[in-house]
Amino acid sequence: MNVAKISLKWLNLERRNFKASRYLEVGYHNLWDTKKYSMTSLVKDYMDGNMVTIQPEASATDAAKLMLRNRIGSLIVKNDATYLGILTEGDISRKVIAMEIAPTEISVKEIMSKDILAIDSRCTMREAFLQMNKRKIRHIAVTNNGRYIGVLSIKDFANYCSNGLVKQTGE
Repeated sequence: MNVAKISLKWLNLERRNFKASRYLEVGYHNLWDTKKYSMTSLVKDYMDGNMVTIQPEASATDAAKLMLRNRIGSLIVKNDATYLGILTEGDISRKVIAMEIAPTEISVKEIMSKDILAIDSRCTMREAFLQMNKRKIRHIAVTNNGRYIGVLSIKDFANYCSNGLVKQTGE
């Protein structure tokens, strides 16, 4: 018997018409167990399709302002029609701020990650999560037929999981 069921019995909340019991009952579900919580939804349904790009010559300050204005945590670095890399808020934090470099004096091309890790839009959220976890990244580019169409972030997973819990509890 799992811990959540035991605690429900101990609290004598099981099967009572008490709102907290619904949350406790849902709380023990393993989010990645497809029998209890489906991770078969597709990346294209949860990704941010507003792929914001930046020129490689732009400063770290310009990049941070663009992220702030668009409420995002990553930018695709693009020169004309060529995709060069990805810049994340973590790159700015670790490679500029922590190194005490003036953000107005360093260009995006100097701090970006040159490899753009990508996943196809038709992959499942589970596959995307496993890839991101394996690579220890919080943002991954999304492609469709080899063309970049957006970015999937850890924030998108939070929204996805939140939506799943709301569906399960009916709240």
